[in-house]
Amino acid sequence: MSAGSAGGSPASAGAQVVAIAVATAVATLGVAPVFTLGAAAVFMQESIDFGPADLGLSVALFYVVAAFLGPSIGGLVGRWGSRRPMAVAAAACVVFMAAVALAPSRSMVLLLMPVAGIANSMAQLGANVHLSGAVGRSRQGVAFGVRRSSLPLASALAGAAVPAVALTAGWRYLFAVFAGLAALALAGVLSERRKVHPPAGGEASLSANQRRELRLLAVANILGMGAATAMATFLILFLTAEHTSAATAGTMGLLGGLSSVLARVLLGVSADRWRLPMLPLISVMILGGATALSIFALAGATWLVLAAVILGYAVGWGWTGLIDLYVVRNNPEAPGRATGVTYGGAAFGAGIGPLVVGWIIDGAGYTTAWWVCAAAFALAAVLALATRWRRT
Repeated sequence: MSAGSAGGSPASAGAQVVAIAVATAVATLGVAPVFTLGAAAVFMQESIDFGPADLGLSVALFYVVAAFLGPSIGGLVGRWGSRRPMAVAAAACVVFMAAVALAPSRSMVLLLMPVAGIANSMAQLGANVHLSGAVGRSRQGVAFGVRRSSLPLASALAGAAVPAVALTAGWRYLFAVFAGLAALALAGVLSERRKVHPPAGGEASLSANQRRELRLLAVANILGMGAATAMATFLILFLTAEHTSAATAGTMGLLGGLSSVLARVLLGVSADRWRLPMLPLISVMILGGATALSIFALAGATWLVLAAVILGYAVGWGWTGLIDLYVVRNNPEAPGRATGVTYGGAAFGAGIGPLVVGWIIDGAGYTTAWWVCAAAFALAAVLALATRWRRT
């Protein structure tokens, strides 16, 4: 994968910063639909009868479609390069946000989610390919740390929008604001001068050993991302139902998201400076997520639950950038195809997790749901270590 400068010369530091910013903006807006719905659900429930089960189904439609199409879209991005899929993704986000802002019923929201999921696949995989070609190897740790901050950043923005927009102007204006942000991201993609072109004939094929390792990581992603996304999706509903006000819950969503952003960036910087044992570190962080959700299930004190929010977001959700970096560094000739496999697992987990957890919450309550998520985290940690054992 080569950058589109003259002669393929290395990008300047400034150009690499722009590439990171554009990729992160597109990835953030690509995943924003699920987090804006999660933040606005408490208000949408009163307006269009959009409850926890609808929220879980929406997230499932968004991610499961992306999961099944992830490998195919990864190959497509490998042939197209990064600019076209990122532009399509940003434009689709504008349309989605505007349509939800005007939605007369929950049915319309559900119908829009698969389209948003396809656009998100293009956003995430396009961003991966963009960074693998436009950013030098010595800066790829921080690049993928920042880019993988897109999920908690979207969560933080959605959380901040609750007191700033939804409580003052209404939930429809929250989606209108995000439509404007997506339009800015689209402008950024179209105005960036440096492009990443695919190699002649597309990316290299993956070997059988590469595919086996990637599939094991994909299964770990299913479990880990399923638990993490369920945590982020239902956090505000959980806090408002059992612990605090909507304004405080939104603020905690913001702080949790920011703590995860900080964790991912610091991990990326560390990966550039030192040779980190990535898979063992990922396993330890996933276990931190299991600990946080165990506190959710056990704790009665609000302050302890709020502390667990920071732990869950920073540690239990902060490991995803390391997986992307690990995959790109170990599959340098096919970053689109390789991350397409692992992203398919992450997307499937992120879709099925909230769906299952939404059903559990409706039937058995939040305590049972958090225990199920903690168990999923623990099994994901074991599988990440198993990938390391298989490689060695």
